[in-house]
Amino acid sequence: MPLVDVENCESCGRAKGERHIATTTRPDMDEIEDMMFDTVNCYATDGCDVEQDGMCEHGHLSWFRIMGLI
Repeated sequence: MPLVDVENCESCGRAKGERHIATTTRPDMDEIEDMMFDTVNCYATDGCDVEQDGMCEHGHLSWFRIMGLI
C-alpha cells in the first residue's frame, strides 16, 4: 500500500520523514495473542489494520514492529 502524500499525518500530526507517535493505547496481552494468531491482521500504532510486519498508509508501524516481536 503506498504512503499517503500529505504534509502531516492525519493521526499524530507529524510531518513526512519524522517518526510517528502512537495515537492508540499499547495492546494488552490478550490483544497481542489475538493479533499473533490472526495470520493476516495486526494494528498499527494509529489503529489502522496492517500486516504483522507492516506499516499503514500514514506511516505508522505495526505494534509488533514497535514492540520488537518481529
